[in-house]
Order: sequence, then C-alpha cells, then structure tokens
Amino acid sequence: MKIPLLYEFERFLLKYKKSLKIRLRYIYHRKHMKKYSQIIMLGKNCEVAFYFFRQFGFIDSNLFAWAYIREEHMISVLKHPDILLNGELCPLEHGMIKHIPTEFLFHGRSNDYTTASKETIQSDIDELKSRLRYLIKKFTNYLNSNEKKLFIFTLRDNINHEKYISSILEILQSKTKNFNILCIMEEKQHHNSIISMQNDTIYFRFVNHFADPDCVTSLESGDPKGWKKIFNEFGPECLKKSSKHFKFDSRD
Repeated sequence: MKIPLLYEFERFLLKYKKSLKIRLRYIYHRKHMKKYSQIIMLGKNCEVAFYFFRQFGFIDSNLFAWAYIREEHMISVLKHPDILLNGELCPLEHGMIKHIPTEFLFHGRSNDYTTASKETIQSDIDELKSRLRYLIKKFTNYLNSNEKKLFIFTLRDNINHEKYISSILEILQSKTKNFNILCIMEEKQHHNSIISMQNDTIYFRFVNHFADPDCVTSLESGDPKGWKKIFNEFGPECLKKSSKHFKFDSRD
C-alpha cells in the first residue's frame, strides 16, 4: 500500500510531465498553426473535445463539446439554442440525460441513473437545466464576439454532407463573423464533391476512422495519430490552465 504523500508526489510528477509535453509540442507547432481565440465544438459527440483536451491540456466549456447531437435537429438548435431549455429531460443509463424534443444527450453528474433515487435524478436534472442556461448564454457571447473563431464538427455517413455543411455555414454567417469551419471526416469519405466545398472559410480534414460511439474517449477505439495531426495544424491562440478534472484525464 502506497504512502499517501508518496502517491500525491507521483501524481504531481505525472501531471507535470504531461503538462511539459503539451507545452513543448505546442511551442514546436505554434509558428505554422492556424490559431483561434475561441474553438467551439458542434458535435457529433465528445470525440472532438476529448482529443482537443488531450492535445492542449484544457478545454473551454461550451454548449456541444460534451454532448451527443442529432444532425436532423442541430440546424434548428443552432438557430434557436433556447430550444434546449424547453421540453422533457429524461435520465438514461451510463449517466446521460436526454433532451426529448431534440434527442440530444448531455452528461449528468451521476454515473448511472438506473439505480439512482428520485431525489438524485431531480437534482441532476435541475443542475443540467442551470448548466444549459449558462452554456447557451456563453455560446451566444461567442457568436457576438469579434474574436477569431473555429467551429469544429465531425461528419458521419448517415447525412447529406453538402446540405448539412451549407446549412451550418448559412446559420453561422447570419449570427457571427470572423470564423472558420473545420469538418472532420473519415478517410473513406474522402471524395471530390466534398473537397470542392473547401474555401477560405471551410476546411476538411480526415482521420482514419472515428471511435466507436460507446467509447469515444478510448485511444484504442479512435485514431489518436490522425487527431494529433489535425490539432498540430489547428489550435488555440494560447494554452490555458485546466481547472477541471475529467474521468479520462488519468489516461495517457
């Protein structure tokens, strides 16, 4: 059994080693990196946020970073984010809470709601409502900002890519300025009709494959090298100190 003081010292060394590695990598790539004051995730799930956090050691909380979104409802939610404040919230297993009208999934505070008490469930739903109000306001402030912004989302096989991208672009152009869009796709989706949409506003980059939806924070399931290459090219104006601890943060 480890002595508590020794255990804490080992944790400090590990954290320092990770932080140093992140900073050295950032310094090395920063000169040629496309840099943004705000980097905002637009889904599809937590995979983008996970690899961003792994690359840069921090992430600014934003409305869709740790959510699972449904593309067929994303357009209406982008137009009117307050939609998420109305409608039933239903707790699910694995600690997720579903917004019934949009089928968006958000993380609750509990790990599993199948055995949670009514009081715990109601408390977590109330917390999520408060969190959504805060994040919607923050998202609106991002849109109103003149700072340089990057909106990132992944594109899967189950939607009309061109139509979806065009809709996202149209909404963002009506609500904000000084931004780029970064669409992440799998290599098997690499074709000329998609690449032809690339311009000064929209970028396309590719990973070998996306992680399994049930384990998006698993390095074994995803493509760490592909994501690392992307975030060596696109990144924040500066590194920030993380004030949050995530369950996966202890993994390398």
